[in-house]
Amino acid sequence: MASEAEVNPAPGGEAEIAVGDGVALERTASGAQRVLERNRVSDADRPRVQVRTIERERDLGADRRGYHMRRVLALSDGIALLGVIALLAGIDRLADLLVSGAPVMIAVPLVTVPMAVASWTVLSTVAGMYHVDERRIEHTVATEIGRLVQLSGGWAWGLFILQALLAPGTPSIVPTILLWLLMVPAVLVARALARRYAERRSWYQQRALLLGHPDDASLVCALLERHPEYGIEITRTIEFDELGSPEERAVALAGAVREARADRVILASSYEGLDERTGVLRTLSEHGVKVDLIPSDSEVFRWDAELHFMEGMPVLTLPTTERPRSVRALKRAMDVVISGAALVALTPLFAYCAVRIKLDSPGPVFFRQKRTGFRGEPFELLKFRTMVDGADDHKHLVAELNRRTDGMFKIAEDPRITRFGAKLRRRSLDELPQLINVFKGEMSLVGPRPLIEEESSLVAGRYRARFNVRPGITGPWQVLGRSEIPFQKMVQLDYAYVTNWRLTDDFKLLVRTVSAIIDGRGAY
Repeated sequence: MASEAEVNPAPGGEAEIAVGDGVALERTASGAQRVLERNRVSDADRPRVQVRTIERERDLGADRRGYHMRRVLALSDGIALLGVIALLAGIDRLADLLVSGAPVMIAVPLVTVPMAVASWTVLSTVAGMYHVDERRIEHTVATEIGRLVQLSGGWAWGLFILQALLAPGTPSIVPTILLWLLMVPAVLVARALARRYAERRSWYQQRALLLGHPDDASLVCALLERHPEYGIEITRTIEFDELGSPEERAVALAGAVREARADRVILASSYEGLDERTGVLRTLSEHGVKVDLIPSDSEVFRWDAELHFMEGMPVLTLPTTERPRSVRALKRAMDVVISGAALVALTPLFAYCAVRIKLDSPGPVFFRQKRTGFRGEPFELLKFRTMVDGADDHKHLVAELNRRTDGMFKIAEDPRITRFGAKLRRRSLDELPQLINVFKGEMSLVGPRPLIEEESSLVAGRYRARFNVRPGITGPWQVLGRSEIPFQKMVQLDYAYVTNWRLTDDFKLLVRTVSAIIDGRGAY
């Protein structure tokens, strides 16, 4: 019987050996030489070879990004862990604690270091730390902090127990605490760099088919265009009616997915019935396609919504938006402590900026502007002056340069900005004096964007709930794109923040603010 040509799919889902006309091209292990072999594939065997190739490609298909990201993140974790261990080894030698005070992995490195790396990889896999990027479109380092702190804590204390069992003498708890404290930032930085690397690779990009009404689809397209880091390319937009009758839609959609070679399908609008939606989701899942559901009532969705089942039917229960006074008091306490400490620590930077501003152009150091604050009360917002003195009074002179039509006044290259002011704006350092507003209780570290009076008058209806909390130095608008986000979308983001607020989200937004400042997108 004729031998079968071996078909090995590449990580991207492409076959390494092409079968056709009885010729199989096989790559050698080094990849430097190619050997041409002739293998006869009978007509009876050919369909089996093709089916096997298609099945292997489908197995990887939509998971192409996840396949690579799991390995990239595991490698970055290993590098971060080895770096932390090396740092602790250096500290250990300087402190002359060689065995008694240091973690056991340093005392017997050839045995315990590989075990430590392997155990961390296993724990991270079980906890789903390597699967975040394939399970959701938006994934940032900030979303991993809570789980990473818990996981690294359990891992570090597990090593401490191992040290107590294996090492002679009484173990010291200090190296274990250092290991825990160093591990968290090391892994976060390593993962951030790994994702920056991944975003530039071809396997990271995913083709998506967008299904929904034109208005809903346009909103999703605009969002994805603002965030190329998501790596989502909309290859085709389909309306429900294009798929035929409800009975035909599941099959027609599967055909459209195959034709577009889509890795995922985004449902931007709700389906008409539960049975039809269930059929569509089942069909897509069987074809190895990821599905993203965007509910039409997304504004009322909450992080603490409870998903449960009644006789197999999924039910999502939404709680009320009221927050306990104790939690609000804790947020205010955090504002006071952090802003007070930051004002003391940043005093030299404040002095440097003040001198540079005075040398750059005549006028005061601070720019003061009336904004709408808590419960609609006006307050005076402070910023480092980045424009010529009196620029706000002469806004009408440059009004024609404003390309915004949504009520906001933003000029990408405003001629009123000073040389040093441009540098401050690029890294958002002009916002630092708002720490004074936070300390005084007029603002919060995290919250809705503080609006000028003209902008606040444009906010109506349920969106005025933004005035029930203190405005913030940073928030969803600042983190997700700043000036690139339209005014109405900014209002919706702030409304979602107010209705979904929790203290842990404030910490995440603070972490993401650092990344947004470094990126500098939308800062002008």
